[in-house]
Amino acid sequence: PEPEKETPLIPVAQLYARDVPDLAWPPGADLVQLLWCPFNHDAGDDGWSPYAELRWRTSGGAGDQLTGPPQPAVVGTDGYLPVPCVVHPERVTEYPTPYELPQRLGGQIEQWTADADTEYHHDLTYAHGCKAGGYIPWGQMDPYPVLCEQCGTASVPLLTLQENEWYCDIWRPVDQAGGAVHPTPTGLSLVYTLQVNMCPAEPSHSPRLIWP
Repeated sequence: PEPEKETPLIPVAQLYARDVPDLAWPPGADLVQLLWCPFNHDAGDDGWSPYAELRWRTSGGAGDQLTGPPQPAVVGTDGYLPVPCVVHPERVTEYPTPYELPQRLGGQIEQWTADADTEYHHDLTYAHGCKAGGYIPWGQMDPYPVLCEQCGTASVPLLTLQENEWYCDIWRPVDQAGGAVHPTPTGLSLVYTLQVNMCPAEPSHSPRLIWP
């Protein structure tokens, strides 16, 4: 059923500049929070996704932490309701997906990976699971310009969200050397990858959410 009153936004992620310094941080901000509504909203050409907001803040002025954050009375999609967990950032090197490479280079890489008995797209291009920055994990659709809907600036990756933290040993986090095969620490159930992009020209503009 539709909620009878306003639904509080759900905290999804909180990142500090000291942990992910390569993001396009606005001047004076060292803390970013992603919050969203746990219902599907019409995103136009991007289909349906949670309604999301970014809060760029100064950690020293964030105030006291709430002991009991407000919870929604009704959740539209259970998969949009994460469980509390702690992030341990790990820096990795990524490469563009084959869909973003020139055809000749893509062919050379395909031959090289075949000889090396590996798979470029899933094993070597982008880190699996939840990540900050990096490349968009195109695969469900062909790459296209992801522009800020408010000013038309080319947006940049802020967060990539997936339900599993890793899929194969090459992307296993260092702190889970003996972990399960498909850990789901966030509790998210998204089916597909959900990409959150930000406007580098004006970070206060609404984030762009797509299913690449």
